[in-house]
Amino acid sequence: MKRLVLCAAVIMLSFSAAAADFYVSSAPELSQALAAAADGDRIVLRPGEYAGNFVISKKIKLKGSPGAFIDAKGKGTALLIRSSDAEVSDLGIKNFGSDLYERDAGVRIDEGFKNVRLHQLNITGPGFGVRADRTENVTVENCEIRGERKMHVLDRGDGVYFNYVKNASLSGNKVLYTRDGFYFENTDNTDSRGNSFAGLQYGIHYMFTRGDRAQDNRQEP
Repeated sequence: MKRLVLCAAVIMLSFSAAAADFYVSSAPELSQALAAAADGDRIVLRPGEYAGNFVISKKIKLKGSPGAFIDAKGKGTALLIRSSDAEVSDLGIKNFGSDLYERDAGVRIDEGFKNVRLHQLNITGPGFGVRADRTENVTVENCEIRGERKMHVLDRGDGVYFNYVKNASLSGNKVLYTRDGFYFENTDNTDSRGNSFAGLQYGIHYMFTRGDRAQDNRQEP
């Protein structure tokens, strides 16, 4: 039994040692790291601006240092996730596009990918703050999502827009000046707890949903 436990520990350490950390300081370096990273790796953004639109296509962690932010320069989606088991944290994201038909967003989770965690993000822009379609097991926690206050409320994107999403957890988020704070359509088992909303149409908007829970949320004018 002792030999089996020891072997298991060695295997776990081997997998852990195989993961790599990438530290980047510019948009080209970020693009190169996203292309070179393997499943399990971590990319850390040093402070500064990362201009452009970026895609996560591996099971990685993307983490910002204080003062690091992605600026999409008014076009498209700032960060598109095309992988399951991805995580994004501690990062600013701003100036993404405003075309709601094209699903422009600060962070968009593409169809069919699951187990995505977003936390400690500061998202500012006119489109959707976070958008996910046909996925499951999504976590959005402790994020601040801010829309374009000068736009008419119905022209703004929603803070979080989930369409055909199963098993989502949203907690501790602050959403301001979007269309709806959270918009859930054809979702199953969303859990919204401890979120705050202000300057928008509806805090949480449900359409054709099942098994949703909401607790300790608040909305201000």
